[in-house]
Amino acid sequence: MAVPRISILVPTYNGASSYNGAQYLGPLCESLLAQTFTDFEVVVMDDGSSQPELTRDAMAPFLKDPRFRLRMAAENRGLHRTRCALYQEIRGEYWCAPDSDDLLHPEFLARRVEVMEEDPHAAFIHGKVCLIDPEGNPLDSEQFANNNLNIPPILYGRRAVETFLQHNYVIHSSAFGRSSILRQVLPFYTGSWRFGEDWPLWILLAATGYHIRYDDRTLTSYRILQNSLSRSIDTAARRRLYVATIPFCTLSLATSYSAVAGELSRKWRSVHYALWLKRALGVLGHKNATLRNETFSLVKTAFYGPRGGGGGFWWEVIRYSLPILYLSLFKRTPKGRDSFAVSGLAAIGDPLFFSPRPHEG
Repeated sequence: MAVPRISILVPTYNGASSYNGAQYLGPLCESLLAQTFTDFEVVVMDDGSSQPELTRDAMAPFLKDPRFRLRMAAENRGLHRTRCALYQEIRGEYWCAPDSDDLLHPEFLARRVEVMEEDPHAAFIHGKVCLIDPEGNPLDSEQFANNNLNIPPILYGRRAVETFLQHNYVIHSSAFGRSSILRQVLPFYTGSWRFGEDWPLWILLAATGYHIRYDDRTLTSYRILQNSLSRSIDTAARRRLYVATIPFCTLSLATSYSAVAGELSRKWRSVHYALWLKRALGVLGHKNATLRNETFSLVKTAFYGPRGGGGGFWWEVIRYSLPILYLSLFKRTPKGRDSFAVSGLAAIGDPLFFSPRPHEG
């Protein structure tokens, strides 16, 4: 079989999650068949569904097309590990990985290939999305914060890394990347992230030194589901704290191959650690809230290294009490003048995330 230009990777599961549901696989696959660029392969991976027959039935009409393949995992591993397994399946020069409940517009692949071929130094490209409800009806996308950021067409080097240290503003289904660069960072795309599993990937890719492209054309429909993983959380504050560990831990990993990551880590690591401790204190301020040991261990290992160091949580809070107090009194809060709440290192303060002042219009 000839090697395709593009590998399209689709994780799916029959339960309530963001990679949710055989009932949406059909519409997604129909949107792939409608692409004007046709040199692609599709690999769908069922993540150990409790009702695997739903996935098989949904895929049966499309498996008649040799471009489509179905993989069935023996057990449920979670979205992060499923995506990692799918990335090992890539054969094409380019890759994209839409969620099984989203849709790609007919020009998606053609437009993405066009931009990437014009720019051999781009790691990946992403863009705006159209919000749709569970039935596929359009929602008000103008109010979607990610669509309203003033993202430049190209983000280079250090600034690309800094912006991703502050927030995950990429909608995964809109992303389209170069496979050779993805393979460079896969050894560092480790762990088993329970939330925000795509955020480490954007940081790692930006840290390679290749730049990031943005397309303001809307070429993806992003389905909003009431039962998606992004909404099914037991404690919102604890989930936000867990997600805030991602840029800190990922930057530590990226220092292994990136001079920019090393420079930013030396500059911001103590501030980032103190900011995380401050947020952890905020979580503990919620009634009946607890701090998961695994979350603290992730951050502590990233800060002190694999050999360990420091003390327990309260000892670290006492040790960094002055930086925590300084951040509380003088530094921008995660919201500040941001156009939406920043999850990562708000202290950097990149204007990409600022709401315009009144006189700026």
